[in-house]
Amino acid sequence: MAWAIATVLHCAAEQAPSNVESLISGNQWKEASRAIFLEARSADRFELSIPVGQAKAGFFDDALDTIGGMHPNMQPSALLALVADVPSIPPKLSVELVQRALDSARKMSGKSANYLKSGELAQVALFYSGNGAESDARTIFEEALRAAEKGATEEGSGGYRQISEALARDLKNSQEWMVALVANHLQRQGRTSNSAFAYIDLAEVSARYPKSQLASELIESGISAAKAIKQESSRKYAFEKLANVALKVGYTKGLPESFPYTQAIQEARSGNPQKV
Repeated sequence: MAWAIATVLHCAAEQAPSNVESLISGNQWKEASRAIFLEARSADRFELSIPVGQAKAGFFDDALDTIGGMHPNMQPSALLALVADVPSIPPKLSVELVQRALDSARKMSGKSANYLKSGELAQVALFYSGNGAESDARTIFEEALRAAEKGATEEGSGGYRQISEALARDLKNSQEWMVALVANHLQRQGRTSNSAFAYIDLAEVSARYPKSQLASELIESGISAAKAIKQESSRKYAFEKLANVALKVGYTKGLPESFPYTQAIQEARSGNPQKV
């Protein structure tokens, strides 16, 4: 069956380029648009923006076919992108697509499977949280953390970065309890470059909660981890990001005094505009 589907898609893609000009000249714009998407898919079947574009243009079945032709480890991300980026998808169908992404994520395999899986599971948890299914969100988020813990030692892994980045990207559905859970797990990872940037992501999320004390604690953990970064450019970038978050929450005491951006924040807080 998989071979038959692949053959059909390949044939459609091969026919698309030769038909585009004639379709346009015949004012068959919708058909031409579909043909162009098929041509794009034949050129790069791993480009995540193609199924999103197909779905937005009304070619939803084509979008699912495109995703079906991707590597299995890419399919969860592609399905979640459809739900996130195509507002015309009905809510019931969105739930079905997210469930399909969840099932696919759990089957991911390879050298960095757990690391990748953790991010996809986190996105699923964020979806459920945003739709009021808090219990399901917690269960799946804890599953994401277990995957991240397993993936912390995998080749090419960034530890918990997939989860922290997912939380930082989602301005609407990230929850404070999610940040706290990730922070607790990060403490086991020690001081690394990846943990430093994960703390920064979490601090940025916590800065959205005005009464939260967690942001300052995360900045302190980020400072400690950032000091252990060996590469100077990465270490400097980490402190720049930490200083930016610190400005939002009014925290500067633990940042290096020699860092100009940090000094500027401190002088601004002290009411010295000329020094700033």
